[in-house]
Amino acid sequence: MFYHCLHFFFSKNLRWQRGFAYLMAVVIILLLPAVSMAASQVTLAWTANSEASLAGYRIYYKSGSSGEPYNGVGLNQGSSPVEIPLLNLADSGNPEVTLTGLAQNTDYYFVATAYDKYGGESDYSNEVVLKADPFPSPVVHKVSASASGNGTISPAGTTTVDDGDDLPYTFKAAAHHHIAGVIVDGKKIGTMSSYTFSNITADHTIAVNFAPDSYTISADAGPNGTITPSGETTIKYGTSLTLKLTPDTGYGVADVIIDGKSKGAKRTYTFEKVTADHTITARFKIMDISEPVIEFGELKIDHRWTRVLFKERFIDPVVVAGPLSLNGVQPAVVRINNVDSTGFDIRIQEWPYLDGSHVTESVSYMVMERGSYILADGTRMEASTFTTAGTYNEQAVLFEQSYNHVPVVVSSVLSFNGTEAVVPRLSSISTEGFEFRLQTQEADRPATPGAETIAYIAWEPTSGTLNGVSYEIATSGDVVTDAFKPLTFTTTLNPAPVFIADMQSFTGPDTAGIRQRNKETTSIQVQIDEEQSSDREVGHVAENIGYILLSRVIVGLDSDNDGLKDADETVYGTDPQKADSDNDGLGDAVELAYWGERWDNDADNDGLINLLDEDSDNDGVNDGAEIDSGSDPGVFDINPQLPHLEAGQVQLNHRWTRVTLESTFQHPIVVAGPLSHKGENPSVVRIRNVNTDGFDIRIQEWEYLDGTHIFETVDYLVIEQGRYQLSDGTCIEAAMFETDATSMHQPVGFTKACRVAPVVMTTITTFNGPDAVTGRIQKVTPQGFEYLMQEQEAKRQFHTVEAVAYLAWEPSTGSIGDLKFLVARTADGVTQEYFNIMFPQPFTAAPAFLGDMQTTNSADTANIRRNNLDGFAVDVMIDEERSRDTEDRHAAEVVGYMVFGQ
Repeated sequence: MFYHCLHFFFSKNLRWQRGFAYLMAVVIILLLPAVSMAASQVTLAWTANSEASLAGYRIYYKSGSSGEPYNGVGLNQGSSPVEIPLLNLADSGNPEVTLTGLAQNTDYYFVATAYDKYGGESDYSNEVVLKADPFPSPVVHKVSASASGNGTISPAGTTTVDDGDDLPYTFKAAAHHHIAGVIVDGKKIGTMSSYTFSNITADHTIAVNFAPDSYTISADAGPNGTITPSGETTIKYGTSLTLKLTPDTGYGVADVIIDGKSKGAKRTYTFEKVTADHTITARFKIMDISEPVIEFGELKIDHRWTRVLFKERFIDPVVVAGPLSLNGVQPAVVRINNVDSTGFDIRIQEWPYLDGSHVTESVSYMVMERGSYILADGTRMEASTFTTAGTYNEQAVLFEQSYNHVPVVVSSVLSFNGTEAVVPRLSSISTEGFEFRLQTQEADRPATPGAETIAYIAWEPTSGTLNGVSYEIATSGDVVTDAFKPLTFTTTLNPAPVFIADMQSFTGPDTAGIRQRNKETTSIQVQIDEEQSSDREVGHVAENIGYILLSRVIVGLDSDNDGLKDADETVYGTDPQKADSDNDGLGDAVELAYWGERWDNDADNDGLINLLDEDSDNDGVNDGAEIDSGSDPGVFDINPQLPHLEAGQVQLNHRWTRVTLESTFQHPIVVAGPLSHKGENPSVVRIRNVNTDGFDIRIQEWEYLDGTHIFETVDYLVIEQGRYQLSDGTCIEAAMFETDATSMHQPVGFTKACRVAPVVMTTITTFNGPDAVTGRIQKVTPQGFEYLMQEQEAKRQFHTVEAVAYLAWEPSTGSIGDLKFLVARTADGVTQEYFNIMFPQPFTAAPAFLGDMQTTNSADTANIRRNNLDGFAVDVMIDEERSRDTEDRHAAEVVGYMVFGQ
């Protein structure tokens, strides 16, 4: 750029040689400074010419040397001369023009002329010269910007700015991250979201550090156990935290509650890739002395799937099986699939390098109800399952309880997600848990096995008798290799026991399982059987084998001295350790002699055979009392008398309340509900300890709530168990059944068909399972109905066996003594909105009101609440629990109701 002032002028009276007579006053041209990025520019100004015929001006220029010809080129306004029409001037009285595109380090020479509208032009003015020196380069500075972590800085990289300028920066953290620090020229200046450099006079650096957000895991353990880590733990976004629950001696984990929702009994819980704060609460329970349901046997199987049906009744069975016998020399594994409450599928699977066809082998299996147990002698045991991580790495598995002695652990793959053979391997077994890994054949490595469900049974080393079964649990020590090794039992077991075994060590890394042969009453031979997909070598270092031996009691023994041999009791299904298996007042042998060929009949169609049914005809009198009085315990006689009833009302909350009856019942059937609606939290009525003089009752909220409930009103009815027929022919039946049905409705048959479909009321009258549960009815017919238990929707639907009382009463009105009754049902129209029921005939005061859904049109867990009960009417609604979502809309249901009053 140029900073010069140039003057050129004409004589005042100079004669025009190009059409003008005279040129006016001297023209002064000023060169004013201007800026161009590529080249320089000048602004020329001069005194205006006042001739009337003036048309404009021309600027002639050249570079290099003085004088004509002025034939310069290169300016942006064109080659010399640059014509400036009068009309193009912004101010003709103060004419000026800016010429651009001048090269630096170059001298320029300028002259000017004026021209008129007739084509005349004056002579050149005086010549002015521009001695062009280069304009100094501007002063600039660099600012270098960088970001670390998850976020951005803008502008990024290096930015060039002129001396004295400002430069603003903005910083933006990614989701779940924050600005941890802004550093300018090596010094942290804060955690702001923007920053400017004002009046920059030097180079600078700016850096911003981003960090993941932190979240808090709040862990709390109730009494009788610990959780590690406890209290508040801070972890960063996207990381995980595993917590360990440790019960005190004699206790187990009852429940793990995550963010207010039950997750069931677990010894560990992992918060995966945390993105929010969480809470975890551990609840512990005392380990009751209990005996598990166990079934075992020996099978003949080959490579085809075989279905095994249970003889015992299981709710959540855990199945383990193996090892195989050695009829076929090809290495193989046992596979199990489709385990449910009725049985399981099992087959032999050879390793993929073989042809897959295998001869028939013998294999033992064992089934145990899932859970943790302490036997009467203090021995601890448990049966459970877990899912593998789908990796070759060892996976830590914690027991559901702590053991006093290192247990024997046997395991089996319980699913068939992957089609190729796999074998489970255990190691590092302790009183707290073990390490687990799945192995594929060696030729496939490093292929990763898929995730599978694994079953295991852990049992402390011991021996004894349990429910007529002799058992021994022991280990071999590190002595079993690829050569057959005899194991001698501590106990002589006759007949020869089933043998379930698993390696307790992982000393030899080659893929291998166990094979057995020559099983006797006192010994068996076992070996480690390696597969040979990678090489033919089968040598295996010594491993420790853990095993479980199970055998039925010795034939001829009568353990309970009831007149039946233990072996016979196994056939009949009676308990060899209990003289009166069904508590009906008759010893097992006496009762078997009475029934004769009818011993396995089911007189009352309640699912129990006569020999194992306390009240075979369901008439309210046990079999022993009927035989003593001369009655037939297999024939139901309708009670000709009016039913013994007692109706009442109780105020209760979440604490147990004892209701004492005004009169004594022999076999009371108690039905209660629905609750009033003072408290908004969805809840159920629970009853326990029903006996001849009363029962316990309380409100139980669903697990996702806090469990504390305000006082509500609930009505109840107690009726003597039996079947009745009123004088007008109305049929009434009051009875009980047991169920664990949660996945599908269970049929319940009446002892005798009614004339029309009755109204059915049901109430769970035991508290075997601690979780809240409600009953649902459907398909009520004259012959019976279907029944299902429901837990809160956020949980896996499983509940232990409970006793359920039911009262079936044909729709009718009338009175029994001075007690008026109304039995009816609504149309299919009761939803989550209150529905008004008007009584055909008013009662003198608010009556006892009982209600129950007769349909299951919506599968969502729900029960009935009532409001505004008086002598004329009541309002009822369907009250859904909301553990899984907040939606509480419910399809229309039929509600049956029974009203008792004056």
